Amino acid sequence: MSGGRFNYLDGSLASEMFNYLSPSYGKSGFGLADQARRINHLKDRQISELCWDLLCLIYSFDWMVSGDTCEETYAEDLKYFKEKWLQVSPANLTKREVDKTVAELKEYLYAEFGIEEDKDGK
Repeated sequence: MSGGRFNYLDGSLASEMFNYLSPSYGKSGFGLADQARRINHLKDRQISELCWDLLCLIYSFDWMVSGDTCEETYAEDLKYFKEKWLQVSPANLTKREVDKTVAELKEYLYAEFGIEEDKDGK
């Protein structure tokens, strides 16, 4: 069985909140966090990203208890989530948010003014 432990509510919620993005386990799920930030359904980019990551973690658990993935996959996702959100100082969490916001602003302004970024990122 592919998931279903929570009657697929984790996927339904993610779909509703994040314009039909589908949560997943591992890099394929957590790797979409930047898109969730841009969608920003909760009107706070950091909280939107946190909610996306939490939905991916729930999805990972769902698939593990349903027998679709192994405990090791869920353990890796749990470790990733804790390191990203729970085992970081408030100062570093704030710094990370400022850095992401500056990068997003730069991306937006370059697109707005038709500026192409150099291949080396400058």
